[in-house]
Amino acid sequence: MKAKINAAIVGFGMSGEYFHAAFLDANPNFKLKKVLERHTGKSKLLYPYVELVRDFPAVLEDPEIDLVIINTPN
Repeated sequence: MKAKINAAIVGFGMSGEYFHAAFLDANPNFKLKKVLERHTGKSKLLYPYVELVRDFPAVLEDPEIDLVIINTPN
């Protein structure tokens, strides 16, 4: 059996909440493991199983993360 792809989302605004997180949560091939939100905890309310982090190194230094979705304003 193929292992799930562990994913992290950096930024949880409209795109992160309605598009990326919803897709990762619905697709059985992915596991939403971490979300980086600097100020709020909205992702934890919607997805209680995720690890909420406050800084970028906490995402990059996790050896279990296979995919990072960067969802920040340009």
